[in-house]
Amino acid sequence: MKKTKMLSGLLAVVLVFGLALAGCGSKVQGEPGDAVLGCMESFKAMDFDAMANYVSKTEEIQTLKDEFSSEDLDIVKMVLKRATFEVVSTDKASDGKTAEVTLKITNVDMNEAMTVAQENLMAWAIEEAAKPAAEQPTEDEIMAKTMEMLDAAISAEDAKTLSSEVTVPTAVEENKWIVTDLPDDVLNALAGGMEL
Repeated sequence: MKKTKMLSGLLAVVLVFGLALAGCGSKVQGEPGDAVLGCMESFKAMDFDAMANYVSKTEEIQTLKDEFSSEDLDIVKMVLKRATFEVVSTDKASDGKTAEVTLKITNVDMNEAMTVAQENLMAWAIEEAAKPAAEQPTEDEIMAKTMEMLDAAISAEDAKTLSSEVTVPTAVEENKWIVTDLPDDVLNALAGGMEL
């Protein structure tokens, strides 16, 4: 009798545990828009480890991480620092396993910002050219000044912005929504209208 009670109790625990696992396995975490926003914010921060949580091609993220120098990261962060993201709509497939997320990306118009930075850099270069040769800026100083002026143009309160609505495909993988691709129009919108 004691053995039967113990077996019944054990069987009940196993059944409850099994049902709980089955329930956990079928529940999809989050929403497609959450995955897209997480991916975009991770990209904006150049946080490759966080980005890997939101994409299907994690090996490509590792390759990017390995190829980007700290200077590259600084430039991308500067270009993206004012980017904002808003989910406009989500269109889930009838099977619930794929969805297209319409995302509004707003960023500084980088073509305009680069024009402003170039004009300011030319004015600075003309002033520097009038100095004696020993006081002329080095190549590193010119590059630093270029980045400083581009950053100032991007950071300006009156900097022109562009907004684009783009479609980002998502799918369920391992019970969570992930971004399956970042089409060129997404990357161009992130880059403030520059064609990449």
